[in-house]
Amino acid sequence: MATDVNALTTVNPIHIGTGDGTNLAYGLPLFPVIGTARAGISNTSLSGPILDFELLVLFSRFKLHSYWIYLMGVLGPSIAFDLPASVLLSNLPSGEGQVQATLYSDQEILAGFGCGLAAGAGFSLAQQFYLPDKWYSPWKGSWKNALNLNVEFNIDVIQVLLYLIQALLGSKAEAKKIPADKAKKFDKYLTVGTVAAQAFSFFGGNNGKRFGPDKDVTATAQFVIPIDFFSFIPILKAFNKGLNKIVGSIQFGTQFRVLMPVTLTLDSFEVTSQDKTGKDISATYKPITYSGSVATAKGPSFPGTADPKRLTTHVTYTTAFTIALEFCFRITICKLLDRNIVLYSLDLLELMRLPRPSVTVAGSVSTDLVTGCALLPQMTLTFMSGPDPHYPLPDNTVVTDVKFKAFIVFGAPWEGKDNVDCMIETNPEIKGFPTSVKVRTGASNASFEYMFENGRIPTGDPNNPDSTAPPSATAPYATYVVRASLPPDPSQPCLDWEVTVPVTVLNRSLFTGFYDGTQAMGPPYNEAAGGAELNADPSKATGGAKVATYVVAKYEFPYAPGSTQANQVDINMYLLDADRNLHKGSDVAVTFDSGATANLSSPATVKVPLAMLGSAGTTFRLEWRSKGPETNYSSLFFLVLDAGGIYGQSEFWLHVWNWS
Repeated sequence: MATDVNALTTVNPIHIGTGDGTNLAYGLPLFPVIGTARAGISNTSLSGPILDFELLVLFSRFKLHSYWIYLMGVLGPSIAFDLPASVLLSNLPSGEGQVQATLYSDQEILAGFGCGLAAGAGFSLAQQFYLPDKWYSPWKGSWKNALNLNVEFNIDVIQVLLYLIQALLGSKAEAKKIPADKAKKFDKYLTVGTVAAQAFSFFGGNNGKRFGPDKDVTATAQFVIPIDFFSFIPILKAFNKGLNKIVGSIQFGTQFRVLMPVTLTLDSFEVTSQDKTGKDISATYKPITYSGSVATAKGPSFPGTADPKRLTTHVTYTTAFTIALEFCFRITICKLLDRNIVLYSLDLLELMRLPRPSVTVAGSVSTDLVTGCALLPQMTLTFMSGPDPHYPLPDNTVVTDVKFKAFIVFGAPWEGKDNVDCMIETNPEIKGFPTSVKVRTGASNASFEYMFENGRIPTGDPNNPDSTAPPSATAPYATYVVRASLPPDPSQPCLDWEVTVPVTVLNRSLFTGFYDGTQAMGPPYNEAAGGAELNADPSKATGGAKVATYVVAKYEFPYAPGSTQANQVDINMYLLDADRNLHKGSDVAVTFDSGATANLSSPATVKVPLAMLGSAGTTFRLEWRSKGPETNYSSLFFLVLDAGGIYGQSEFWLHVWNWS
């Protein structure tokens, strides 16, 4: 399958999608937690005793045990899709590489969720007598059961709710059962003992619409709750009862329709090849354009030494939500006629001028170009930071100087080689980061720990990729991509045992805030306490309000738990003007409470202690001593405190009157 310039590689057919047809269990999550590859199935079961006792009277005893049990399972919410296609990889005369996917007409897209909810209870009742084992040895006895009764029952809560809706509204809500192929997979998560729930779903498909020439396709999950007026009018109710004898009915009234349209878009293709050394090479091809049923994207040329092995399709999908009130008429006669006519529809959210909730999510699916099957991800990777009083963090965001734990969870127990290495790679490379973690046969997860040290972060300058800067409140983050992979299982070629997840590292940085003087507006991230006004010449006006001739500011650092404050930190101090150019020449005196001093007529470095954020703090006093003409307005200066890569930098805004 190697591709030389102008040579063509055809893969036919393949499946672009989430795998296993349109099974919601493998769909992309509609409302994901960062790090989740697929929506999957989740279930919860709880149980507890109600009454448990034993009563012994002479040679008899009585046992009673009762308990309750609760079971809930959820499938999704997710979007699953299957786009059969043939793929052509080629190099163009212009030197570009091209991916062409001819999409077939039998495209399937399904969005929504399934759920089951059940509650149950049970009891066991036993009456026992202590009797001789044998008639000829009455001195040797044992407990014999006279009564042993076990009763257990459960209630399907969702089914009861639907019956209740039917009784109250006079018409059965149109709840859909999960399709048979999905229900079979889902049912095992909805049974504990004899307690079971029946799975219902809220889903919808693409209804014949497909990619090519359409650039996006919408699948609309919906649930209808009708209110039948015929059920509340005695004469019409009697007429309907008579019509039921010929398997017919008439309904007229209103209905609430809950709609959740999910719009899917194909953004780009990524082709992963393997060179002769076994190294993976990936290239992205975008944007995707359509000519009839052919989706085309261009990018880098395919190297002649590489064999394409994987096609990754990057997608975005937007989930919206609304509620409609409809007036409808429906007539059913045997199987000859079943018509539901919506006479009028009102969008209730639009009518009440309420915002329509909407969320856009990016995702990706992969296809094996050798077998043609959509790969089912079997691994998820999540990073959880240790506790820190200064930074409550979401998953997949960690803070420096605190050990975090990475959890690798398998969709199915690992059945491959025992004690195998799950390889860990990072981009860019992180010194000292774990490179592998052991996985035993039958394991459902693995984990490892690491701690990032506070330090300089990449600037992202394309002209100087190696450039770094101290962390600050405006730029505290560094992002790394972590890939975990297990060796492929030849017996299951459509299972994907690798996952790639970005981890965001929050670096700590110096904090500067107002302490005494005349407070003023600061930077957006610290607007209330990040700035001050001061008057260089108290004999001149300052716009009507009295402004102090000095400012006292505190400077602190959010140390990690268990750290001790530094007694000697080098801090470089300098002033920037309103255009953020270095300002020199003014007589600006700074005195620290530790006794250190500096004059900012030019940048100066001081060696001072640095207190813990939120403690009594360390402070400095600043005075602008060079006086100037009365201008009736203040000038903005930025005071920068740069403590290097370990402690970061911060800035404090100065609004200065009558200066020179």
